[in-house]
Amino acid sequence: MAAPALEDVAQALAELVQEALMRGESVYVPGIGTFSVEHHGSTTEQLPDGRLVLHPPRDVVCFTPEATSAEPEASH
Repeated sequence: MAAPALEDVAQALAELVQEALMRGESVYVPGIGTFSVEHHGSTTEQLPDGRLVLHPPRDVVCFTPEATSAEPEASH
């Protein structure tokens, strides 16, 4: 059995992350970082002509990269 292609692995990871985020879960990927969802409430904006526009609430996908050390590890 052949090893999966990098594109296949990336696609599978993307699908798993998307499904978890849709359930409201955060996803930690070792060596990469954490994907999460933040909820932004509705906002009102006044246009230059004086009209008010209501922007509905929305969920936003956020990514926090994994912290890395200041110096790369020496290879032996």
